[in-house]
Order: sequence, then C-alpha cells, then structure tokens
Amino acid sequence: MRFYRINFWLLGIILLLTVSLATLFLYFYFYVYPEKTSSQTILLTSIKSADKLLEKNMAEDALGIYDDLLPLVSREREPALYGHIRNNQGICYHKRAESKDRKKNLTIALQAYNEVLKIYTQKGYPANYAITQANMGVAYQALSGIQDRELYLSKALQAYSEALKVYTIESNPEEYARTSNNFGTANFELAEFRNNRQNLLRSIDAYGEALRVYTVESHPDKYALTERNLGAAYQSLSQIEDLEKNLAGASRAYNEALKVYTIESHPEEYIAIKNSLGASFYTLGKVSDYEKNLSKSINAYTEALDVYAMIAPADDEKERNNPKDVEKTNNDEPEPPTVVARSIDQAMVMSNLATAYYSLAHFSDKEKNLVTAIDMYRGALEAYTSAEHPAEYSMVHNHLGTTYQALAEIRPMRGNLTRAVKAYDRALKVFRSGWHPPFDNKVASLSATTIYKVESQHQ
Repeated sequence: MRFYRINFWLLGIILLLTVSLATLFLYFYFYVYPEKTSSQTILLTSIKSADKLLEKNMAEDALGIYDDLLPLVSREREPALYGHIRNNQGICYHKRAESKDRKKNLTIALQAYNEVLKIYTQKGYPANYAITQANMGVAYQALSGIQDRELYLSKALQAYSEALKVYTIESNPEEYARTSNNFGTANFELAEFRNNRQNLLRSIDAYGEALRVYTVESHPDKYALTERNLGAAYQSLSQIEDLEKNLAGASRAYNEALKVYTIESHPEEYIAIKNSLGASFYTLGKVSDYEKNLSKSINAYTEALDVYAMIAPADDEKERNNPKDVEKTNNDEPEPPTVVARSIDQAMVMSNLATAYYSLAHFSDKEKNLVTAIDMYRGALEAYTSAEHPAEYSMVHNHLGTTYQALAEIRPMRGNLTRAVKAYDRALKVFRSGWHPPFDNKVASLSATTIYKVESQHQ
C-alpha cells in the first residue's frame, strides 16, 4: 500500500504541473502572443506605409512616421529593422536638404547613415551595407558643394568604393552602374584639387563601367548623361596629355549623347553639348588642321545658338529694338547687335563663337569674320554686367578691344580704335574696382596705352 500512496502523490504533482503549464500556455497563446503579434504587425505595416510614401517622393510624410516608429524598435533585439528605419530617415533628410537648410539636413542624414553602418556590416548584411554606403556617398558629394570640397569628395569616393565591393555587374547591374557613374563624377570633381591625371583616368574608367549596363536602347537618358560626363572627362584630360587622342574620345562621347539629346526632346542638353564640341574643335585646331577645325567649332557653336532662336525667336527682335543698359557696348556703334543674349548660358556660347570667328579671321575673310566676332561679343555683353558678372564682363570686353584693334588695320582707324579703347577701359574698370580679372591686366593696360598713342596721331 505504501508503494501506491507514493505514486499517487507523484501523479498529483505531475498533474498539477501539467495543468499549470497548460494554463500558462493557453494564456500566452490567447492573450500575450496575439497582443505581441498584433503590435509587431502594426509596426511592420507602418514601416511599409512609410516606405511607400518615400518611394512616391513624399519624404516629409514618411519621415514623420519613421520618427514615431524608431523609439518602438530596439537596436539590440531588432537590429535589421532599426537599421532600415535609420537608413530611410537619412534618405528623408537628404531629400529635405534639396529644398531647405541644405548643410544642416545633409549633416543629419550622414549621422543616420553612420549609425546604420554600425549595424549593417559588409559580412553580416552585405546588401544593406552597400545601399547605405552608396547613400552616404551621395550625401557627402552633395555636402562637398557647400564646404570642404576636397575633404567631402574624398569621403564620397571612399563610400562609393565600399559599395562597389558588394555591387557587381552580374548580381546588381543597376546599382553597379549608378554607383560607378557617381564614382566617376566624384573623381572628375576631385581632379580640380589633386592627382589631376589619376582622378580623370579613374573617372573615365568608372563611366566606362556604367556604360556596360547603360545602353541607348535600355537606358537612353542615363546613357546620354553618362556619355556626356565621359566626354567632359576626356576633354579635361586632353589638357594634360594626348590632346588629339583625348579630344577624339570627347567628340565620340558627345556625339553618342546627342543620339538621345535632340533639339526637340532635350534642347538645353543639346546646347551644352554643342558648346562643348565647339570648344573641343577649337582646341584641336591649335595642333592640327587649324582652319578646318575652326570651321567645325563655328558650326557647333552656331548650332547651339540656333536653338536659342527657336526657343524664343520673338524676344530677339524686341530686345534689339530696346537696348537696355548704357553700361553695355551697344552705344559704341549706331546699330544694336544682331543677336541679343537673354541668359548667361547664351552669352557664353556667343562669346565662344566670337572667339572662333576672331581666330578664323587670320586665315580667311578677315574683315567679315572680325565684324561677325564683334557682333557676337556685343550681343554677349547684353547679359553681362560688371557688378554681377565681373569675370565675364572684363574678359569679353578685353577680347572685344582686341578685335576692334585688329579691324582698325583694314578699316578707317579712328572709329574702331576709339571703340577698342572704350572696351579696354571697361575691362580695366573691373580691375580698378578691386577685383582681379582672369586675364593679365598689364596686357589690357598696354593695349589701351598703345591705342591712345596711335589715336593721337590720327586726330
């Protein structure tokens, strides 16, 4: 009997424990777990909603949700979720920086990305690591436009390099191409400060990698942008080495971009590329087929200038009949210029075209080409003032003085020499005001002095 009494108590204890555990399980299953699951579901649903808002470029609305959710997520227990929210907060602040408080919001974005990278390591979260590094590179590159340009471009390059350790053309073609293009642009910009040649070569290689993905058929806009960037890199490298070879590379790239950038679809990009082609041919003319390449340069600049007339042809006639500013050169001649620049970009094209005509005058139709150059310089000066554009104002006036001086050799001297003196004086006016022009003021002073002496002999 004693044996059975012992088993009875044992069975009782087992039964009691079983009932307790069952009760605890049922309580957890029906009350605790659903509540926790429900909270997690709401959290995940909210994050998805914020993500969708961010995809729709509604960054401010998305940021409000992310800010509310972050305190609910434990960095230690849910690192991936925490990192996701912080990364997207960084993106939101970066987008906010596009419209206000640029430096402040970019700094906040970078703080978020740096915190995320303490969670997202290359080994543990390779995809997230690459995304965050790429985002950080874009933010650093944007910040370089505000302060410490060389420092932040270097940081951007480091971030892009880290992202490219994960992105490959086989596994992540889109991300690989985008990051390679950004890497190329950062190198191109950094070339202004150091390792000029090496950074330009890296830039060219990076654009080439992006173009392995971007084709004119699959990504026309990205293809055109990357080809345009590639052309600019080759054009800059031509100033350091292999001028003809690199200018040929620039011309090929620019012409590829023009397969997409047409007058009808992308007039501004078309103008910019034609202006760059004009500059390439002008530079190439210095080493080979001078007259031929000058003619190509003039054709490219003229094609760019024609687009402005197509965009707003009526404004030219109106502005020719209403000269605006006595500071400008129109009063030096009885007639206003044939074409009036309505923007700084148009004035730049006209100034470049004028310089090409001035150079061509050394080979053919001297008087005609000099007159055309003067007309273009005068038209360009309609957009430049000494107060707002001192560099351009002084440089164009200096070129204008030189052109009038050349014209005086084949036309009645007095009028053209007088106009040359006035142009040189206007160029020197900027220098005398305390600003140093981008050309040698001694040359302008010497030219003005010489003309005054010649002018006095023909009174």
